[in-house]
This record gives sequence, C-alpha cells and structure tokens, in this order.
Amino acid sequence: MIQYLRKGRSSVYLQFKNDGFSIGAENFQAETSNQITTLSFTLHPVDGNQRDDEKYLHSGELLSIQIHDDFVIENLTEYLKNHSTNVSALHLEILSKNKKFTYSVEFGAAGLNFLPLIVERIIG
Repeated sequence: MIQYLRKGRSSVYLQFKNDGFSIGAENFQAETSNQITTLSFTLHPVDGNQRDDEKYLHSGELLSIQIHDDFVIENLTEYLKNHSTNVSALHLEILSKNKKFTYSVEFGAAGLNFLPLIVERIIG
C-alpha cells in the first residue's frame, strides 16, 4: 500500500561529487513490498536553472540527497516506525524526465531540519 508523505511540492538537495543543487520535487511517497521500503518522488524543476541542474542526475553520479521538508521527514519517520518489522532494506526512486533512477539508501547523520540519505545507484 502506498503512503503519501506529501502530495504537493517541496524541494530536495542533490549532492554530486563536485556540485550540489536544490531542485523542486513533488509526490513524495513510501511503499513496502518484499521487505523493501521504497521512498519515491518526482523531480519538478521550477525554473530554467533547476532544469539545467536536473541534467546532472542523468549524467553524473549522485552521492546523497537531503530532504528539508519537516512534513515529509515526520511522515517518513512514522511510516518506517510502523513498518520496521517488515523492512530489511530502504530504496529511493527518483522520477525525472520520464526516467526512473533507483538507489539503495543509508541514513546519514541527521542535521538540524534535514534528513540526509546516502545513496548508491542500483542499475536495472
């Protein structure tokens, strides 16, 4: 069953090896299947600059993501708490320009008002 964490727009910070960008995102959701919880969202750049930044996702190596939206963080935390006995892995799916990017995820050290996710691309 899909749990919507935030249907509206927010933003995420994408960290690459030499650059990082804040890009609009929407439709944050979580779903658990086969002991894997998948956090997903769709990139929704709000201007030409963010559309240019989005291209890095298609050509560069994404290292981490920061979620700064308190509503998303609280809902994800609650979701994981309620499904923790059924989860052995956490994945992230990003939909960008009709292409899906899938990553395995580890939580980084949380900061003030943000949740860092360390990612490694799953090719498939």
